[in-house]
Amino acid sequence: MVEKIDMITTILLKPYPSTSRKAMEVLWRLSENANADVILPLLQHLRPYIQTLLHSHAFRTWFNKQTTSPDYTEFVDTDQEFSVEIVKKCLQILLRALEFVCEEDRTKEERERVLSGLMVYDVLLGDVLRSPDVNSSLVHFFGDNDAQLISIFHTLLEISVSLYRLEMSAVRTSLPATIEALRRCGPHQNFTRLLEITAYDYTIFLDFLASSETSFLEYFVKYLKLVESDVGDFCRACRGMDAAYDEDEEGDVDDGVTRERFLEVWSCLVEVVEKASERGEFPYDPSVLLRRLRRAIEVVEGFGEDDVEMADGGG
Repeated sequence: MVEKIDMITTILLKPYPSTSRKAMEVLWRLSENANADVILPLLQHLRPYIQTLLHSHAFRTWFNKQTTSPDYTEFVDTDQEFSVEIVKKCLQILLRALEFVCEEDRTKEERERVLSGLMVYDVLLGDVLRSPDVNSSLVHFFGDNDAQLISIFHTLLEISVSLYRLEMSAVRTSLPATIEALRRCGPHQNFTRLLEITAYDYTIFLDFLASSETSFLEYFVKYLKLVESDVGDFCRACRGMDAAYDEDEEGDVDDGVTRERFLEVWSCLVEVVEKASERGEFPYDPSVLLRRLRRAIEVVEGFGEDDVEMADGGG
């Protein structure tokens, strides 16, 4: 299949949306469990398509529109020069390559090879990656599909945790625009986005937890573990988001509002999941989930105002 990557990517430049979409689906599937020998050719052969896409009037018009209107849901619009679903899959391939570089069991040679392919995109996509609206754009892109959005947030969580744990200075040095985008699409910012787009409705999160259609349970448990392991970083992120609300809303937003919204949703989930489990109405044993939720609530509530000031860089 590797030797056919060049031929498959050539299809993307043809004016046949449905065929192009199928071709990108094949490439995305190929990237999911690929090694460096597959990922590097994928990155190399996708470049002409992405260059064409970035310079197209249709894409620029569409992309700018998404910053103000998240209502676009069509998979293929034959009046435009691209398919939104193709662009989504393309982004997922790039994230998969970055995730590969950050995986602990990769050799130095494997990392360096794939990193060399990603460096081209760090320059090519620099303006997009450095946009202050990159997080909002990500949500607009994938917000019409819960499973895709949660999968993207899950991948970004894995990448962020790996970068922190492995202290990958080579990645930080080689991909400055990407690292800047990752800061704006950090784990806490992304979960806040989920709270916002669900209107802080814990019942929607309950549906996510009970459903097998998304990877939300795995993502959520890993996120709660991250909060528990570094509550100071969580509180710093909440402070930063409080400040952003102050700029966007009329009047001042109380300090701690983001933190309290997290706690309120988590506390409601503990109560309803526990009761459903006692009645035998929850679809699986939620003991690990409940333990992580209670522990996250405990460490956040135990992080006092003085601790918050210190986490935020105060005295």
